Amino acid sequence: MVDPFMVLALVCVFGPFLCGLLCACPCASAITSHPLPGPAPPPAVVAAPSPSPSDALPEPVVVEKPQLRYFLYSAAAATEDGGGTVGASVVVCAICLEALVGGAECSEVPACRHVFHRGCLALWIGSSNTCPLCRRPVVLGLEPLSVAEEMV
Repeated sequence: MVDPFMVLALVCVFGPFLCGLLCACPCASAITSHPLPGPAPPPAVVAAPSPSPSDALPEPVVVEKPQLRYFLYSAAAATEDGGGTVGASVVVCAICLEALVGGAECSEVPACRHVFHRGCLALWIGSSNTCPLCRRPVVLGLEPLSVAEEMV
């Protein structure tokens, strides 16, 4: 006698296989009966009209960032002003994380008086108008408008 659970198991295993086979055969014959299309013809090349002087773009406006004054670093002046990051009596440039040594060319952000290496700060203000430590504007008058600042 045939076990009904065995019949159910065979139908569950072979049923999806047979359905997939029956669906795949007509699709395979349809694919092979139609030839593949040939290569597409090359696109036509049309010369672009030359732009007239009235269509020319206006010259871009280049705004130069002002140069900050620089000075030679003195460790005695740094302890009075509190510039840079102080840790174990060593003042560190927060951009490159190297110590500010006596005689190094440094620049100061006018708004907050934080001190950095001259070259480090020049690179920083090339991409940002804010102090690397406190985010105050580097040059007064270039302060970004923020709705959040008005709410505080």
